Amino acid sequence: MLKEIEIKNLKCFKEIKLENLKRVNLVFGENNVGKTVLLEAIFLLLSNDSPKNVLTLLRGTPISLPIQPEIWSTLFYELHTSQQIKISGIIEQFELELEIKTNPPYIGTSMHINESHFIVPENSLFLHWKYNNKDLKTWITHNERFLNAGQTSFTIPPPNFPSFSPVEPFIVIPFGELKYPIKKVFFHTSIGRMDVLRISQIFGEIVGKGFKKDILGLLSELDNSIEDIELMSFGGGIIVGIKIGTKFYPINQLGEGFYRMFGLLCILVQRKNGIVLIDEIENGIYHANQGSLWKHILEFSEKLNIQLFITTHSWEFIVNAIENTEDLGNIQGIRLEKTDKQIMPVIIDGEELKEMVDQDYEVR
Repeated sequence: MLKEIEIKNLKCFKEIKLENLKRVNLVFGENNVGKTVLLEAIFLLLSNDSPKNVLTLLRGTPISLPIQPEIWSTLFYELHTSQQIKISGIIEQFELELEIKTNPPYIGTSMHINESHFIVPENSLFLHWKYNNKDLKTWITHNERFLNAGQTSFTIPPPNFPSFSPVEPFIVIPFGELKYPIKKVFFHTSIGRMDVLRISQIFGEIVGKGFKKDILGLLSELDNSIEDIELMSFGGGIIVGIKIGTKFYPINQLGEGFYRMFGLLCILVQRKNGIVLIDEIENGIYHANQGSLWKHILEFSEKLNIQLFITTHSWEFIVNAIENTEDLGNIQGIRLEKTDKQIMPVIIDGEELKEMVDQDYEVR
C-alpha cells in the first residue's frame, strides 16, 4: 500500500505531501486544485515499466514534431522547465522516487545501451526512477521513422486508449534495472472511454480467475433483465456480450454508465494487490446505482487487497459512499484547498466524514 507521497513542481503543485494514506482515499475540492494531478503523480511514480505514460499527462495536446521545448512545459509548475519535477513515496519497505527534467544529461553524446547506439537528442524529456538501490534512466524523444513517414503532428490519447498510428511518434530509450513496477497501477480517467476489445480481454482474464459470478451479480442487481455475460464473436473480434432475454448484446451498446461500471469492476479484479486510480467516478453513473456500485467496489478492494484513490465532484456520491461503508477505519477524505498559489490537503477521516454526512454538512 502507498503510505505517503510527496510532489514537487508538477503542474499545479509547487509542493504537496500526503501521509498516512488509507486503503480507500476519496479526493475532492473545487475545480483546478489538483485532484486529477494527484492521481497522475501516483500513476507516474509506478510507471517505470511504461515510461510513455508521461505523455498522457499532456491531456490531448496537439503536438508537432520535431519536438519543441514548450511541449514539455505544461508538465511543470508555472511552466518553469528549469525546475525539475520530483515525485517520491513509500510503499511498504520500498522508497520510490521519480525525477523529470528537460535538457537531460548527455545531450549530443553518443551512447551505447543494450547493444544499441544512439545520440541523446535535444528537447528530449528525461525520467529517472529510483526504487531503493535500483534505478532506471529514460529518455523520451520523437521518432525519426514517424517523420520519415510524412507524419508531423498528432494528438496524445488518454491512458489505456488505443493508438492507431502505424508508427509510434515517440521513442523511449531506457537504461537500468527497473523492468517491473513495485505495484500494478491502473488509471481510469474521465477522458474518453476504454477500448471495448481491451475491456473484453480483461474480462476473459477475470473469467479464468473465477470472478464472473461476482460481476454478474452486481450487473443483475442494477438491471434484473440481465441473465448472463459471455465473450462473443462480433464484427470480426471477440467482445463481451450481455444476455438480455434470449439474446446477447455487445457491451458497448448498452449505455455509457453501464459500460463504465462494468469496466471499473473488471479493472478492480485485474489489479489484485495493486492500486486503482479513478477520476470523477460519478461520471455517467445514475445516482440510484451509486450506492450499490460503491458497496461492490469496497468489497472487491478488500477481497483483492486493492488501494483506491478516487476523485469526485459530487457531494451526492460522497454521501452514497459513506452511507454504504461499514468499516470507516479504512476510508478517508482528502480535500484539496488552494491558498494564494499553494495547494494544501485537508485530511478528513471516515468517522468525521460520517458525522458531516449525518449533519448534511457539505465538504466538497
